[in-house]
Amino acid sequence: MRNFLVILLLLLASACGTTRTRSAVALHDLGPIDFAHDRSGEKAVFIDISAPDWLTGTQLYYRQLFLAPTILKTYTRDRWIASPVELLERRFGLIKNKHELVLRIQLVEFEQQFYTPEQARTVLSFNVRAYHRHKRKMLGQRFFTYQQINKTANALGGINSFVELSNLAADDLAGWLDTLIQSNLSPRLKNY
Repeated sequence: MRNFLVILLLLLASACGTTRTRSAVALHDLGPIDFAHDRSGEKAVFIDISAPDWLTGTQLYYRQLFLAPTILKTYTRDRWIASPVELLERRFGLIKNKHELVLRIQLVEFEQQFYTPEQARTVLSFNVRAYHRHKRKMLGQRFFTYQQINKTANALGGINSFVELSNLAADDLAGWLDTLIQSNLSPRLKNY
């Protein structure tokens, strides 16, 4: 009987030391850099991105438009490795140009939207104001908006679309800056 009690106490003590393992949270970024305007020998564009407070965390947001379109929800097992602001600053900060430019970007949308439980899209939109760093004069302003249907209606489908849309946005932003420089700067500044 004594051996039985010792074994029972050992089993109880070992059970106290075990804890339930939680599912690991997957951390995502915007993937490898994949856009055409990373030109060597040119100056990096200074990027300053602002966003609503709810977009300054690492949560991955989605909306169920078919159920409650005003409620933002977050995935519990998937997060960004940094805030969307930091991820886009890193992505857009690699854009280069001949001129010292400052971009003030206001992030408007960065979310996944479900039409039905089986159908979702990713939405990215932002407003940009471009300035010449030394002149402090606004060269131009533009609103960029992107949407892409997700291949799968889940967190990974949304994340993959964010990767593609951020690369497309970086390309479009760099192309817009090239056009802006050509149309706004005086001949003396074009050779600056």
